[in-house]
Amino acid sequence: MVLGAGPAWADFPGDVPDRFKFQVGGVDANFTTQASLTLSDGPAGAFIDFEEVFDLPLYQKDWFATGFYRFSDKGYIDFGYVDFERSAHTIIDQDVQWGEFTLLADADVQVDFGTAFYYAAYRHDFLQLEQVHISLSAGFAYLDLTAGLAASGNVEDQNGNAVSGEVERRADVAFPVPLLGLQLDWKLTKHTAIQMYTRLLYIDYQDFAGGIRESAINYEWYFTRHFGIGGGYSSYQVNIKRYDTGDYTARFDYDVQGLDLYLKMAF
Repeated sequence: MVLGAGPAWADFPGDVPDRFKFQVGGVDANFTTQASLTLSDGPAGAFIDFEEVFDLPLYQKDWFATGFYRFSDKGYIDFGYVDFERSAHTIIDQDVQWGEFTLLADADVQVDFGTAFYYAAYRHDFLQLEQVHISLSAGFAYLDLTAGLAASGNVEDQNGNAVSGEVERRADVAFPVPLLGLQLDWKLTKHTAIQMYTRLLYIDYQDFAGGIRESAINYEWYFTRHFGIGGGYSSYQVNIKRYDTGDYTARFDYDVQGLDLYLKMAF
């Protein structure tokens, strides 16, 4: 008997291998970025709209790599990495509060904003038909989110005194976050399928509260038994309500939505 043979190990869709799949691609996305950084013992600061104030991006990177290993008839190990990065260099036309500093209009500001997360999860098919697989997943992600501002000239400290030279303050979030997911795979033909999923990452513990909601709907076409292309619509919503570093409190409200395109391999 050949390992992996039989209905429980049937290929999906059609004759496409379903033991190990991996995909890598990019997102043509629209970004909405709001963040604040304030002193922990001070009042909560207003959100800054990074697209409006800093005219992001001058530089942009947005890509992902995901996949799974199927180790039993209904069991999978999912894994992935998602990375969005942007930066800009601009002369601002309004005052900006960041940390203990106020960056005044006409300040020369360099800004960068990025988010990335790694994840691994166990996924199980609770419904497995010839045409449709529906599965639930649970695991962990490691969230890495950063926002930094550097400015020279036209900067005041918290007491309203002018600051000479360059100042820089960063808000960096690095935290493990639990993950729950729901996925549907729908076979259309022997070489085409639709995949839909949503993944929720959230934790409220001590100095951290927030998470990510990731969702997508994609159409996949395998032009050979082992290789295909896919594309569709994806959405990432990052909401960090509170991250207290001791000296500073950071908050983020960050949406990435757009069309994705990827190359997929199946073995």
